[in-house]
Amino acid sequence: MSASVLSYKVGICRGHREGAVRTVDLEIEDPDLPHIKHVVIDFFTRPSERVGFLNREAGTLALAMPATDFDPMYELLRAEETLYFNVIVEPGDDVVVWASLSTSEDSLRSPHRRGL
Repeated sequence: MSASVLSYKVGICRGHREGAVRTVDLEIEDPDLPHIKHVVIDFFTRPSERVGFLNREAGTLALAMPATDFDPMYELLRAEETLYFNVIVEPGDDVVVWASLSTSEDSLRSPHRRGL
């Protein structure tokens, strides 16, 4: 899936279990998946074993990324006018196995592009 990023919101919170958590909410549009409207990315100080999952009922992709990825992503969001969110979801179980934010509609590091 390669979706156009229409807008974004940024937030920060702190929980006693998760530590500091930064959040980016991307509003997206993909004609092939019109029911998916948002990508919610939580940046945790503690590592996550999962990349994320697709919540079809809510129309949302939920991702967990390391806190160190927040600054480069926020810089890209602020600097670029046209951005695309690219994702690979495992068919059948709705688990996200790969995701990226890019200025290219066909992400430059896509496993499919690299023949993986």
